[in-house]
Parts: sequence; structure tokens; C-alpha cells
Amino acid sequence: MNVDLTVKFAIENPTWGYDRITGALSNVGYHITVTTIGNILEAHGIEPAPDRKRTGSWATFMKSHYATEIQEQSV
Repeated sequence: MNVDLTVKFAIENPTWGYDRITGALSNVGYHITVTTIGNILEAHGIEPAPDRKRTGSWATFMKSHYATEIQEQSV
């Protein structure tokens, strides 16, 4: 589960580094070291944040924020 979530965070947030991903996972109850994050992303062929694309498309932005937008509208 935490491997899938790690990969998801990295793909949906290309500017996040290992520390930011570690913090985000900690916020949802997973405590993983920065080294483990790096190993997971390397195993999945995901480069470190500086090498990933820093600007995303509008579609990527919307996918990343869709759930938040729906929750805010229903409140």
C-alpha cells in the first residue's frame, strides 16, 4: 500500500522531493525513511524531483486536485 501511495505522490506531484513525500506519507500514517522513498522511486523508474518535469499540464493539475475540489463544493 505505501509503495503505491509513494509512487502516486511522486507522479502527481513532480516537484516534491523525497523529504516532502516522506512528510506527506507521515501525515497519512506511514512512517518511511527518505532512503526508502528513494529506493521505491528508483525501483519504479522515477527520477529525483530536480530531474522530473517541473511544469505539469492542466490535466495533471486537475487530477491532483479533483478530490479536494469535489469535497469543497459539497460542503
